[in-house]
Amino acid sequence: MNRLIALLSVLVAAADMFAAADWPQFHGPGRDNISTETGLLPQWPEGGPRSASTACADGRLYLMNEKGVVALAAVNPQRMEIISRFELPKQGTGPSWAHPVVCNGRLYVRYSQYLYVYDIRK
Repeated sequence: MNRLIALLSVLVAAADMFAAADWPQFHGPGRDNISTETGLLPQWPEGGPRSASTACADGRLYLMNEKGVVALAAVNPQRMEIISRFELPKQGTGPSWAHPVVCNGRLYVRYSQYLYVYDIRK
């Protein structure tokens, strides 16, 4: 749990999200849970998520919780704002902790044995 909180803090607290490096896969670009960002918050601001799988790509933070709720968030060192959210179709059994993946303008999310693909190009 502490690793998840540390990982999420790294993603949320980047001072300039659009200049920050992408974090498009589990454990980050080097798959080593190491971020080169500075000025990070030690914990989530009040009201922030308690637990979620994440991916950061193209200046966006994608989150998915264990119940299949997917969210797009805007973040800065002071706060996190949910821009949009949706629930995956109710199929299979949960909970599911698969991490979202962003590749070539598509968001891939797996819940149970189902894989969903969403076009997220601007």
